[in-house]
Amino acid sequence: MERPRSGGRDGTPEMISTVSGKLLEKKPTSLLVDVNGLGYSLHVPLSTYESVGKVGQDIRLYTHLRVRDDSIELYGFAKEEERRLFLLLLSVTGIGPKAALNILSSSSLDALQDAIGGGNESLLMAIPGIGKKMAARLIVELREKLAALMPPVTDLPPGPPADAKAFEDAVAALTSLGYGRQAAAKAVRKAQAASDGGMDLERLVRKALSFTRS
Repeated sequence: MERPRSGGRDGTPEMISTVSGKLLEKKPTSLLVDVNGLGYSLHVPLSTYESVGKVGQDIRLYTHLRVRDDSIELYGFAKEEERRLFLLLLSVTGIGPKAALNILSSSSLDALQDAIGGGNESLLMAIPGIGKKMAARLIVELREKLAALMPPVTDLPPGPPADAKAFEDAVAALTSLGYGRQAAAKAVRKAQAASDGGMDLERLVRKALSFTRS
């Protein structure tokens, strides 16, 4: 039976929030880090393994400590956004740490956000171990939570203020086609910036679709 966690999932602070030290050992699923003479073994997703650098270098990881009756496990992430998504995945019924790491290792952070936010079951089902029921569950349980965590759309082209209603309608059209809100919003802003403001909704959506493929 699992004891209460040290923090993170319910919004409370993590007992061990970060680990900084020298990388002693590097495997696709785990890292060994020397912190002032103590060796910390951390479970990591593949994205973290690929980004931490070489053995012997100093690294810094965001962490989550998981305490159970029979074990104490530490999980490490190169980015705070990875840790946040890991914790959100753990909140889904039927998803444990191993499955959450597998999901993070199977796709980029942006692709996962777009798949869940856009309700794209087929993209999620392409992840090993994720069937139709689990894909639907991930979307239902995480879509609103991910939207709250999703950073504002950046790198948008400059231009005059866009028609807010046309913007939202076009974004809604793209998300209904399976695109994540962030990707859809960026494409629509580009389409609006490239037009003279006279596009109807159909033409705006078609123009935005061309930017999703660029």
